[in-house]
Amino acid sequence: MTTRSEAFKAAQEAARNKDGLTEKRWTIQHEMERQGFVYDSTKGEPDVENAYSPK
Repeated sequence: MTTRSEAFKAAQEAARNKDGLTEKRWTIQHEMERQGFVYDSTKGEPDVENAYSPK
């Protein structure tokens, strides 16, 4: 399984060329979920690596 850090780096790269903060955050969240991580809104903003936990 990919580590959270590796998955987050890949998600940030995927979002790099997106326009607008909302689209970047959605892209990061989508990529993290695709890599097997789930977003926990109690841990922070959608673009913060520590807000994701393994499914």
